[in-house]
Amino acid sequence: MELVVKILSMLDHRGTWTLLGLLMGFFLNTYWNYRKDLKKQDTAKQVLLDELRFNSRQSEDKIEILKEVIHALKMNRFLSPKCPSFSTIEFKSQFCIALPKLTTIEKDNLRHLHNYYVQVDELLSEFEANFKADFDNLDKRNTTVESIYSSNVILLENIEESLQNNLKLAQSTLEGNPIDIFNHKMT
Repeated sequence: MELVVKILSMLDHRGTWTLLGLLMGFFLNTYWNYRKDLKKQDTAKQVLLDELRFNSRQSEDKIEILKEVIHALKMNRFLSPKCPSFSTIEFKSQFCIALPKLTTIEKDNLRHLHNYYVQVDELLSEFEANFKADFDNLDKRNTTVESIYSSNVILLENIEESLQNNLKLAQSTLEGNPIDIFNHKMT
C-alpha cells in the first residue's frame, strides 16, 4: 500500500490522475460487463432446462392421450389427439445466449428435442384433417376403412414410442448426465 501511495505522490500532474481514473473506469466496466454476461448465460441455461422440464411433463401427458386415441382407433372409433403444443419460445430466444454454458452433448440434445417437439406438434395438429382426407379419398386410393384405421394406429404408435425415447433423452439432460444422441441408439 505504501508503494502505491509513493507512486501516486510522485505523479503530480492532473493528466496522469485523469488517465489513471479513465483506465480504472474502463477495467471496472469491462469486468462488470463480463460478470453480467456470465449471469445472463447462466440464467439462459436455466430457462432452457425449465422449458425442457415443462416439455417432458407434457410428453408424459401426450403419451397418455395417444394411448387413448390408439385404443379408440383399434375399436374403429375416432378420437382427436389435439392437445396443447410444446413450448419452444424459450429455445428460440435463449439458446444462443446459453451456448457458452452448454456442453456439446447438451447443445445437440436441445437442438434435437426442439426440432422434434415442433415436428410432433405438426403431426398431431394435422392428424384429424389427414384422417378425414383419407376417408374422403377412400375410393380414389382403393383402400378399406380398416386399412385407414390400422395405418393411423401405426403412425400414432410410432409417435408414442418416439415420445418415450425422447423423454429418456430429455430426462438424462435434465439430470446433468446427457445421453449423446449421435452415439446412442434410442430404442
